[in-house]
Amino acid sequence: MSATQIIHCPNCGSFAEKNSLDNHIVRTSCNSCDYLLVQCAKTFRVIESYAPGINCVMPAVERAAVERPAAERLLVAHKQH
Repeated sequence: MSATQIIHCPNCGSFAEKNSLDNHIVRTSCNSCDYLLVQCAKTFRVIESYAPGINCVMPAVERAAVERPAAERLLVAHKQH
């Protein structure tokens, strides 16, 4: 048996739907901003997500690796092997 709740969207604040499905999957979606979160109700692991306007925050180490010039990244990768 599935259940549907009307909640406020965590992305834009408009009304959104939270559907609890029979297979322990929870799907939250907003038609106003296209927010989507699908996760396991038992483990809370995210299966699929999309949230326009929310930027991903990378740890400083990963961000530095992305911002380096490509030649420098190749040199670092070569030295590690």
